[in-house]
Amino acid sequence: MTRVRRASLRAMTVLSDVTLREHIANGELIVDGDVSAAVHCAYEFKAGKVTFGGQQNGRVNTIDLAGSTDCSASIEPTAVAWVRSRVEVKIPRDMVGIWIQTNSLSRRGMLLLNSTLVEPGYEGFLSAHLVNLGAQVVTLSPDTTIAKLLFMRLDKAAEQTIDSSKFDQYDSFIERLAAASHPSFLRINELTHDLREHLSTVLDQTEQQARDALTQLSREAREGVERDVADKKQKLQAELETIEKRTLLRVGSGFGAGLLLAMVLLGFVLPRYKAFDAESEARIKKIVEAANAQRDRELEQLGEKIDYELQRTGEDTDQAPADSDSAPAP
Repeated sequence: MTRVRRASLRAMTVLSDVTLREHIANGELIVDGDVSAAVHCAYEFKAGKVTFGGQQNGRVNTIDLAGSTDCSASIEPTAVAWVRSRVEVKIPRDMVGIWIQTNSLSRRGMLLLNSTLVEPGYEGFLSAHLVNLGAQVVTLSPDTTIAKLLFMRLDKAAEQTIDSSKFDQYDSFIERLAAASHPSFLRINELTHDLREHLSTVLDQTEQQARDALTQLSREAREGVERDVADKKQKLQAELETIEKRTLLRVGSGFGAGLLLAMVLLGFVLPRYKAFDAESEARIKKIVEAANAQRDRELEQLGEKIDYELQRTGEDTDQAPADSDSAPAP
């Protein structure tokens, strides 16, 4: 059992560049292969045709890089593409191929999505299903190495081999895959666009709500200020009316007292004038003059009293706001 296991391990080997060149020179492994593309322990495949994921106007976008050395294909960030090899492979029954990523593309942000085995018996093209995960556009030229293929010899020929006839129309097969795919990996571009539109809508709604709220606050604040002003005006008007009433009451009472006093004096003096019946004109004139002088003095005193009352009323008016709830505006 141990001898068999050791023989199997020795038999399963990876072909070197020397062995690969020998097979290619003999027309094996790679159809119309280039011996210079056998490097180290793998064969480097160049880009032949690029098919982008998704559809434009109902058709997939394809660029053939094998027709001219001036052609190129640019893969945008997050975009996916199938890059078909320029040459075909021919895997023997006793070998298997291992399809692997290149460091040159990985350093540029490209990821090989279909790293896989190429089964014994397969004959046909290979394709690199690539996605650009970088931030920059990656341009592929006819000289770009899209992937490498390791050739591993099996311990014995495989009994079951892959049927390659279903891949005879390889380009059509790739186009169907691309048409069913989205233009960007995991629909990042579409989701980003939808997210931007959603964020734009939310921002617009938020700004409108903020404007409405500010308008409502401004309206409420303006109405509140107007109410406060109206209330203060009403209070001031009431206070002024109160002050006027007090002033008129005090002033009116002063005038009333003066007039009453005058009427009393006149009522007292006039009957005395009538009591004199036949005194001499000089005596009557003297009495009248004395009465007039007395009346003038009394009226002067009455005027002083009225002035005093008015002065005291003015002082009460100046002190009146202290009795109210709030002082009137100057």
